[in-house]
Amino acid sequence: MTHCLGVSPSTGSDDHDNTDAAALVATELVTNAWRHADGAMEMRLIWDGRTLTVEVDDTSSTSPAVLAPNRRGPHGGYGLALVNSLVEAWGTYHRPTGKTVWARCVLITRD
Repeated sequence: MTHCLGVSPSTGSDDHDNTDAAALVATELVTNAWRHADGAMEMRLIWDGRTLTVEVDDTSSTSPAVLAPNRRGPHGGYGLALVNSLVEAWGTYHRPTGKTVWARCVLITRD
């Protein structure tokens, strides 16, 4: 399990602030919707006290996939592989008017 959201800024060399990873995950999901599914319809951030879930709705019924390294190129193919490496889990569920792609980030707590 990889964590993608920090509570506070880094305070020491052994402590890492990963808050930018959650923003990157959200950006990648929205970018994929714009590039491959005729635009994002809505983005939701859901906080449950432990995890942040990013959900992006679009109008496409095509499920996204992590491309194999030999299918990635100078113009793309890295986004979902990056998301996959930063989150606890991600997936897709279909709706009558398209799909929702979601990614769940676990909160890192620090003393």
